[in-house]
Amino acid sequence: MVLPDGSGDPLRSFVSFTRALKLDRTFTNGLTSIWRGKTFNREKGVLINRVTATGEERFPAKMFCGESLFDQGSSILLDYANASELSNYIGVIDWLVTDKGLNILDEIRMVRPGLYLGRAHIQGHFVLNFILQQDLAEQTLDWSDDCP
Repeated sequence: MVLPDGSGDPLRSFVSFTRALKLDRTFTNGLTSIWRGKTFNREKGVLINRVTATGEERFPAKMFCGESLFDQGSSILLDYANASELSNYIGVIDWLVTDKGLNILDEIRMVRPGLYLGRAHIQGHFVLNFILQQDLAEQTLDWSDDCP
């Protein structure tokens, strides 16, 4: 698997619910309607989410290879727990996704170059699936594996 770099745009979100969190459709539909994608920095191992119609950047996370919560296989983890350590962290807003708030962990896997399937977790509970698509014309990556 290759760590992404550059913009990843949502292709489509597939919402699932966990009984433990009792999320309703209004909340999750609202969440998926404001999310505009992620911007990855492969070299630094970080990402930031683009939200709202203007593409405002919020909710930074660390990006690294690790073990999937789904099947313990190799996955790219997007960890928001310690986002306060990142330079583009804005405490008044971004705390929501950290271990002081929802404690969000996303995991993604590359299906083919430029296409990633993702799973979002809140406090260790699966919440929704998502798909990220990247424009390969923007990519200058070495497509060798970052994650074994």
